[in-house]
Amino acid sequence: MRLDLVELTESSWSEGDKSPTTYTEHVNIRVVELVHVQELVPAEPSKKGRFGR
Repeated sequence: MRLDLVELTESSWSEGDKSPTTYTEHVNIRVVELVHVQELVPAEPSKKGRFGR
């Protein structure tokens, strides 16, 4: 599993403001790799010989 921290920052400047307003948010992102495992097909029982043994 991989874990990353991402910082998101948004700034806005309104007409009456003397400086921008900044919003910062931190987000954890977890990433895992899924591996598909194909199930084995069960073997059929061996066929009986010519004499039914």
